Amino acid sequence: MAKEKLIAMQWVEVMPPVTPEPVSVWVWILAGVLLLGITAILWRLWRRRPRQCALRQLRQCEKQLRDTATQPKLVACQMYRAVQTVMRRIPTLQSQRFDPAWPDYYRRLAQCVFHARQPDRAEVQLLLQETRDRLRHG
Repeated sequence: MAKEKLIAMQWVEVMPPVTPEPVSVWVWILAGVLLLGITAILWRLWRRRPRQCALRQLRQCEKQLRDTATQPKLVACQMYRAVQTVMRRIPTLQSQRFDPAWPDYYRRLAQCVFHARQPDRAEVQLLLQETRDRLRHG
């Protein structure tokens, strides 16, 4: 009985909690647009990196090399251009020049590009694989 008496004599009213204000739809739309914008900017920056550009060029070279109408010398020229661009723009890859296998690799690539004879497809395919490995792990 004492509990009922205490409940009846309380001076404080119990109020239900206040519900939070609903977040406007515009806030969610703005957050989504902002997230998409940041993602697009980061994606563009990622794609413009020299190593990524060179690897994309090498994928195009590989597609062209599969095509029998494309001359292997043109594919070798594109590979040479990709290697030159990356070597100029990425200082960490310039240390590959101190690799003992680098002069042999570079000589074979330059020979495919500048020699009067047309290089073999198999030779260009091997150089393409080696170039891809050097760019990925360099």
